[in-house]
Amino acid sequence: YTFQDSADGAFPQSPPIVGPDGNLYGTTYFGGESVCACGTIYKLTLDGIKTVLHTFQGGKDGANPYGGVLFDKAGVIYGTTEDGGNHCLTHGVACGSVYSLGTDGSFQTLHVLDGLGDGQYADSVLTIDSKGYLYGTGSGGGNRNCIQGCGTVFRLKAKQ
Repeated sequence: YTFQDSADGAFPQSPPIVGPDGNLYGTTYFGGESVCACGTIYKLTLDGIKTVLHTFQGGKDGANPYGGVLFDKAGVIYGTTEDGGNHCLTHGVACGSVYSLGTDGSFQTLHVLDGLGDGQYADSVLTIDSKGYLYGTGSGGGNRNCIQGCGTVFRLKAKQ
């Protein structure tokens, strides 16, 4: 499949994963039908038919997904955005977010990083444990001895 930019999405930064239905799922860093062109979550069938499942709008919705997606046992998609969320407490820029996309297409922002203890720039692929906790990293935030923080590992409960 060749991404077309604009509404289709552009710049997939992480490899797609195979979903429970056998199709490929992933994110694009830019593009989508929004003013900010903040990225998309997509599904790609093995015969090359692509569907945009969600277009990021910036703000609390998140922006610029970098780390790809993860499925839980129920088929819910989870991921992170490098930007978006609310403004960080320390730098006045967006810190990133953690989101879920339900099997019914419902999108929810689960957590917005604050740029301090829980990090900034959530740009990792999440992992999930047997108790339903999501783990990820923020490449900034945390210890302020680094210019924008040295980074964090965070944990939060997945949507059940």
